[in-house]
Amino acid sequence: MPMPKRQIELVCPVCNTVFQRRPCDIRKRKKRGTKLLYCSLRCAGKAHRGSTNPMWKGGITKRPPLVKIAGQRRAKLLGYCERCGSTENLHGHHKLTYSSSPLFGQSEDNIEVLCAKCHSLEHPKFSTLITRPIVKTGVTISCKICDKNVYSFPSRIRQFCSRSCKSKWLAKKRRKGREISCKICGRKRYISPSQIGLIHTCGSKCNRKWIQRKGLRTICKVCKEPMYLAPSRIGLVHCCSPNCHSKWFSMRHLTQGLGESCSAT
Repeated sequence: MPMPKRQIELVCPVCNTVFQRRPCDIRKRKKRGTKLLYCSLRCAGKAHRGSTNPMWKGGITKRPPLVKIAGQRRAKLLGYCERCGSTENLHGHHKLTYSSSPLFGQSEDNIEVLCAKCHSLEHPKFSTLITRPIVKTGVTISCKICDKNVYSFPSRIRQFCSRSCKSKWLAKKRRKGREISCKICGRKRYISPSQIGLIHTCGSKCNRKWIQRKGLRTICKVCKEPMYLAPSRIGLVHCCSPNCHSKWFSMRHLTQGLGESCSAT
């Protein structure tokens, strides 16, 4: 029979419940954290919540992004460290922290420009995070719509600078027609596939001017084929050939006869 493992009884400091832990777990609590001294993760979270948390700053919430932007702006304007004169990896250090004085978070007098080494001396707890080199592994791309240069992360390389440009590109892709420029004023306009070769202007005013210059492209009333009309023939010819014209004339005559007979009855 295997020997039973020896365990030590402990009392949870939050809910006062008795629980058991192995001696090896208690010895390794420095590496695995202090969660092993509590009966559950819920009690461990309650013990490190609020004023008992080592990062407690008096109930002040997270600082807004404008405070960080103010420090970055100040570092760009000055361009060098105010202590050692270095020009690489500059940060904006707040003399009075946001937790102690939130009103001076964006003031330039409260921001001191420091390099990474000098800044790590002010915050020794976070020295490894401050001095860690920032390596950009992404790619700078140009937007397909507005040609704006944007930095893209390697995990999600994008092709647009914003959602609005992406929606514009998708709307263009869904369209099966074509974008043309007006022959008169040069304004761009989208036309459907059925209008390609028939419309050359942006509106009615430009269309009248275009007709006076070049004539008109219309569709035959019978066979629906595109046809060209000179300016002198607009309003007089409605078909592409004599056969179509005779068919259209007979159809029109029949409709007029039916209309007269209906009105007489």
